[in-house]
Formats: sequence, C-alpha cells, structure tokens
Amino acid sequence: MREHEIKEFVGDKLQVNRKTWAEALGVTTNQFDYSLANLQRLGLVTKEFRDTDVGGQRFTNIVFIKPVPQRIVEISTSPELSSSPTS
Repeated sequence: MREHEIKEFVGDKLQVNRKTWAEALGVTTNQFDYSLANLQRLGLVTKEFRDTDVGGQRFTNIVFIKPVPQRIVEISTSPELSSSPTS
C-alpha cells in the first residue's frame, strides 16, 4: 500500500478508501464491505458516511470508521477466547 493512497483526515474517525484497503488486504471491495459490516455488527467499529472538503474539493459519502476500544477489550479478554481447544 502506497502512503499517498490512504489519507487520515483531522477529526475523530479514520477516513476509509474501500478500494485501497481492499487491495492492501488482498480482498475484493465486496469482501472488504462484508468484513467491515461484520465488525460493525459485532460492535467493534462504528461506520459513518460524511461529506468533506479537502484541498478545496468537495467529497461526498466518504466512509469514516472508529474502533470501539471497550468492545475490543471485552472480546480480547473473554474466557472463551483465551481457553485452549481440547484435542
């Protein structure tokens, strides 16, 4: 992933370029959208569409995401996840 392909806007959430992230992860944009929807359904991220101005240009329906740290901690410290599978 080239540095200039992902831009983080000043603010409270990360701006997401679906195509760039999909390429970086080696998946299709549909797979990326599906995965992001699952993260949102699990409460691990929030997703919002915003309009923004960058360098004098207006961009509409830009996807912004924000992790939900407390939810990530909850699933990371779950006893079910930390137990080893039995053979």
